[in-house]
Amino acid sequence: MALLRKALVCELNWPRVSALQAHIHHHASGAPYLYTKETARELLHISISHSGKWVGFALSPLGQPVGFDLEVISKKRDVLGLSQYAFSDEEQVYVSQNGALAFYYLWGAKEALAKFFGEGLSFALGLDLGGQLGVPKKENESIVFIKGERFLIQHTLAACRIDF
Repeated sequence: MALLRKALVCELNWPRVSALQAHIHHHASGAPYLYTKETARELLHISISHSGKWVGFALSPLGQPVGFDLEVISKKRDVLGLSQYAFSDEEQVYVSQNGALAFYYLWGAKEALAKFFGEGLSFALGLDLGGQLGVPKKENESIVFIKGERFLIQHTLAACRIDF
């Protein structure tokens, strides 16, 4: 909550007193949203992710859902075995041709899309992004189409440390 409140003050110019009253509540689906007792209503969409020692979030205005996923890619994982379990045939080929980074691109995109739609892991695994993601590289953007909607998937391999 401290990081979120700091972002509300520093990035969104909220008064400190309002940011201190901010809380994360959840819809029946489990999707989080930002709420304050001051307003007694939903204020912002929030998408939260954590992996290893890292945590991050994305905020968006009401009516404009956001999906965010964070993955630590230094973990040793059997990405080919996981791909066989979780991905379509075309997605498995993508991972086998492009390696672990491709696995994380697909997994992160699916997680973020599931959060955007307010759905769970089974929904995410049912999405077929085969042929829609570009070749993995340090920074990459891809356009994917899900349920007739166009999404920009941004992959950035970077980290920053925030001291406060």
